[in-house]
Amino acid sequence: MAREKGIKLSKKYGLNPSMVTCFYCGEVTSIALMGRLPHDEEAPKQCCMSIEPCDKCKEKYKDYLLVVEKPMEGNPTGRWFAMKKEAVAPEFRTRTVAFMLEDEFQQIIDKQGKR
Repeated sequence: MAREKGIKLSKKYGLNPSMVTCFYCGEVTSIALMGRLPHDEEAPKQCCMSIEPCDKCKEKYKDYLLVVEKPMEGNPTGRWFAMKKEAVAPEFRTRTVAFMLEDEFQQIIDKQGKR
């Protein structure tokens, strides 16, 4: 009988839980059971595991495209802004989230600051 794969428990922290937060509002949306992490370290108290908005943010920003800053390689930086969907190209209007490269993102931020 094959052994099923599951969560490897941490010797120090057991299931090693972390509260999952919304990328946009920071509210806790769920719990992640991390189990054994590299070097058997403790899971962070809070973590963000997705750029998908929580239900409250989906409702709040339903008429907007959420634009997230992302480097060429790596994870999003945490900076974002919302654009009215009517102001973006039609092919982006059905999306909830779009990524923008750091340089382009900064150009928009700089331009808005000069208004």
